[in-house]
Amino acid sequence: MTNKQLLFLIVLGFAIMPFSVQVTGEESVYTVMAYEMWFHGNWLSPTLYGEPYHRPPLINWLIIGLCSVIGWENSIPAARLVSAAATLSAGWLIFWFVNRCWKDRDLAWLATLLYFSTWQILGGYGWKGYSDALFGALVLGSMIFAYLSIYERRPLWMLVAVCFAFLDIIVTWE
Repeated sequence: MTNKQLLFLIVLGFAIMPFSVQVTGEESVYTVMAYEMWFHGNWLSPTLYGEPYHRPPLINWLIIGLCSVIGWENSIPAARLVSAAATLSAGWLIFWFVNRCWKDRDLAWLATLLYFSTWQILGGYGWKGYSDALFGALVLGSMIFAYLSIYERRPLWMLVAVCFAFLDIIVTWE
């Protein structure tokens, strides 16, 4: 079995998870906050059951956007799709980065395969409706583009790194 085939099987298994597992842990916290933000038109200060909940709004904005398309009755899958999209984006970023720096597609496939096969990704935080996957993808993007800025001597990549870091602040401020 080739790296591409193995990666395809892992990503396929990963893609099924957001729709097949019951609500776990605090997943509903983000969906309730997103619904309250949308319902009250309060886009900057999340609340949970009407009380201030000092969490940043980026993941809630993304959940609101998805729920506006697929319906609020699918808020848990929407939250999980945000996490899964962030994880898949991080995997793509790893592939792109390794291929760009080392010019070796096999090494890029292997690095991506290793990322997707870690327990942290498959076991939950890569697809559960938490902010962890989004936070991780943004931190990864910031680090990769800061590295590329120095490695390739391109200041534009540092600007991209700063943008990733800024978005990360919108996920993690308290």
